[in-house]
Amino acid sequence: MRGSGDESTELGLAERVAPGWLVVQVVSTLLLLGALLTAQASPLVWTVCGASFLCWLLFALSDRTWPRVSTAALALCSLLPVPVVGLSTDGTAILMAGVPLGVFAALAGISANLIVAFAGFEIAVEVASCALTHQGWATMLGYAIVMLISTLFGLNRRQYQVQAHQAELLLEQTRLMHDEHAKAAALQERARIAREIHDVLAHSLGALSVQLDLAEGLLSVKGDREAALERLRRSRRLANEGLNEARRAVAALRRNTPPLPASLAEMAAEHEHDHGVPVAFETTGAPRSVRPETAISLLRAGREALTNAAKHAPGAPVSVLLDYAAEKVTLRVHNEPVPAPPDPEPDPQPSGYGLVGMGERLALVSGSLVARPADPARGGWLVTAEVPE
Repeated sequence: MRGSGDESTELGLAERVAPGWLVVQVVSTLLLLGALLTAQASPLVWTVCGASFLCWLLFALSDRTWPRVSTAALALCSLLPVPVVGLSTDGTAILMAGVPLGVFAALAGISANLIVAFAGFEIAVEVASCALTHQGWATMLGYAIVMLISTLFGLNRRQYQVQAHQAELLLEQTRLMHDEHAKAAALQERARIAREIHDVLAHSLGALSVQLDLAEGLLSVKGDREAALERLRRSRRLANEGLNEARRAVAALRRNTPPLPASLAEMAAEHEHDHGVPVAFETTGAPRSVRPETAISLLRAGREALTNAAKHAPGAPVSVLLDYAAEKVTLRVHNEPVPAPPDPEPDPQPSGYGLVGMGERLALVSGSLVARPADPARGGWLVTAEVPE
């Protein structure tokens, strides 16, 4: 059994080989010519029908080149035989009037109201012609029904053509909208790639550059070898972190982002190992897959919150909570109060894009960020990132 695609192909081929309008014109021309040649009517009726046939030929020849001329010729072709319908004894006149009337009613370039008015006028003239020639009511009514049926068939074909044209317009608009959507999606993806690359380079390479400059200064000016080595170790750690961030960004761009709980647990373990502070990680709710952009935004927010905790509250325990609610995913990073006031840092390490940058990144995925003191009396800090998902 063949599918609809094969049928559509056959219909398209048939339409190209023998278009519907051409079939109608050829069949109608043969029908009118046959009626004219076999007519047994008076010279007046035959002459009027002959003039009507000439108008039909003018319509057929100018249909695709001069629409206005062809429409006028078609209307005249249908109208000329109507006054002599009562004089035609073999029905030639009604045939010469009814066929063009059906074709006229099928024209999509004319309003339906005008078609109905024209058909009503012809039926009225037909009734008057039959009445003046003393035709019976059956003949008068039969001719009127023939003209009415021809008009209805034409209007039905016209409606089909109008719907087909509207479907083509809708399909074209849909295609244009699809193209615009594809362009917008491509631009959005390019902007996301640029943002990921910028964040990784700006955070990692910027901090790495600062640490290397400090190490060079300590060696060349103060000769402090131990401090310089510490800066180099920190530089290596920053380089490793930057490499991990780059890998996460590439994985997100490839839609191969690791599960969010696993990534956060790994991040917490790395922070605990690098800074020597306890980091508790917990997940609540039923874990589920999230969009890659949501995962990378929450990971970046968690990384920045941990970096700020290490910078402003060194030695303080940290807890990381990932909560899967019904319509959102929430990440909370809470650091306890610092055990003792930290020594002033002479060379503060850059903290990436900071709280403002985190808020902007989360806003891109319709999320929000709140950073506030956890307990005004005891101290500590709480960073909460929420994303609808």
